[in-house]
Amino acid sequence: MPIHLPDRITLPAAYRLLLLDGHLALVRETDEEALSPGSASLRVITGEIARGELAYQPALLPQELAAELAANRESTARMNDALEEVMQRSRELSDQARELAEQNRKLGSLLDAAEERIRELEGKKTAPAAPDH
Repeated sequence: MPIHLPDRITLPAAYRLLLLDGHLALVRETDEEALSPGSASLRVITGEIARGELAYQPALLPQELAAELAANRESTARMNDALEEVMQRSRELSDQARELAEQNRKLGSLLDAAEERIRELEGKKTAPAAPDH
């Protein structure tokens, strides 16, 4: 029984001799497989080669490619718009955070001044009054 060899053997790689459809075939077991370019009307879908997950499916027609490209461009434009909105909102929130930090600093200085004034007033209140003669 002859052994069916793959069209392309890539080294270094691990290969296993398997019985497929009644014939012995040499199958690559490592993850990536070097695939020679196929027909434009087919595209290769690969999975785990060791488990025989290699399939062909019809490629997209030019109209389908154009529609997919238009959908991708529209999706990209929406994502760019959303990103710009997020960035604008982020800038607004950053500005608000800076304003709040400035207000916090001002309120802190007002609080420190008020506490100092309270200490001064309490100090005058507890000071002994001069005796009247």
